[in-house]
Amino acid sequence: MKLVKNYFSASFLDLTFFRYLSSSIFGSIISLVTGFFTYRYIEPSLIGIWALFSILEVYSTFSRLGVINGLGRELPYLLGKNKLDEAKKIASTALGYSILSNSFLFIILPVFIYSFEFDPNNSSHICSLLVIIFRVLFSSYTNYLSVTFRTGESFIDLSKIQNVLSGIKLLSLPLVIYWGFYGLLLRELLLSLLEMVFFHIKRPLKVKVGLEKISFLSLIKVGFPLFIVSYLFGIIETFPRLYIAKFGTISDLGLFSPVIIILGIAVILPNSIVSYMYPKMSYEFGQHDNKRKLWDVVKFTALISLLSSIPMCLVVYFVADQVTWLFPKYTASVPYLKISAFSLLFIGYKSSGLTFSVLKSWNVMILNSIVFLLVSTFSMFIIQIYFKDALEVASYSIIITYGFMFFFSLGLAYFELHKKTKI
Repeated sequence: MKLVKNYFSASFLDLTFFRYLSSSIFGSIISLVTGFFTYRYIEPSLIGIWALFSILEVYSTFSRLGVINGLGRELPYLLGKNKLDEAKKIASTALGYSILSNSFLFIILPVFIYSFEFDPNNSSHICSLLVIIFRVLFSSYTNYLSVTFRTGESFIDLSKIQNVLSGIKLLSLPLVIYWGFYGLLLRELLLSLLEMVFFHIKRPLKVKVGLEKISFLSLIKVGFPLFIVSYLFGIIETFPRLYIAKFGTISDLGLFSPVIIILGIAVILPNSIVSYMYPKMSYEFGQHDNKRKLWDVVKFTALISLLSSIPMCLVVYFVADQVTWLFPKYTASVPYLKISAFSLLFIGYKSSGLTFSVLKSWNVMILNSIVFLLVSTFSMFIIQIYFKDALEVASYSIIITYGFMFFFSLGLAYFELHKKTKI
């Protein structure tokens, strides 16, 4: 009770938080329904193609060099220091660079096409690539806008946008029903475009496009370490898919897609909590420089993540058997769904890491990332000795990696917030 009381008294948990959280939960339910509904109409091999091309979205973010990450940390911190002019200046610079960074996409595109044996005569390859290109272009502006939603009022607007997008996601299912895989591509393109448009309409910080040198260097200085860690995490999270693509087939990757979508939906809850708490913690730290006060937020977030994941784990494990008659094309996915269900218990393994961002604890962030890389890599290396099925190797590796990192990151956060000297 003392923990809950402290958490409420810190003014981090209020009605706005619950509105934002409820919209995220609603969105995750809609994503679950529409995701598996999609699998009823599309062959695993085609889903595998989409999953493979989606990896380009992760790698394309390298062009942003941490500018958006820096803005996400510095904007609420400067607002907490009441430095409004400086806050607007870095926002203007971040916007300018976000637009400029799109040019990098056309540098890495040939590398991606060569690496994944792109077939120019295959219409599914061509259409998937085109949709991914537009999604990457849209996301550069959308990601900039998303980190400017930092006040209570803006989070209310963000909640409304999430609800509207969830409704559109549900109502756009007929595109998949009537046009199959190409309907899915059109739907993904439409959702990405509308998300950008809605964010633009409700943007809380209206600034002109700029590219001021001092602000840019300041954002790089803070954001690049954050970006490297975030980018590394994103790459490592693709390892299971890359392993399947290397040692399995495209159809295998398609069969693994239900696992990917379940993990993607389950992480919405802890990510939503982090998205809300991160600016609050930065603002709080900017005002009072009190590290100990942040620990209540960290441990409460970890506890909520763990407790909320238990019912998700049980539901996925026992409902997975129904895939046989609901989605006959994905019957072979059932064993991997049941294995991966246990990884949901630790789906909030990245939540504690926000502490290192707030404190600018670069050394600790790097240590956390290196451990993540080693655990993910060596777990697959060891598991493949005992299991020859690429999908089994990927599934068990995810459980081990998520579980280890959940407790390791939480321990690092505790020591970082309770030590007397800064790194």
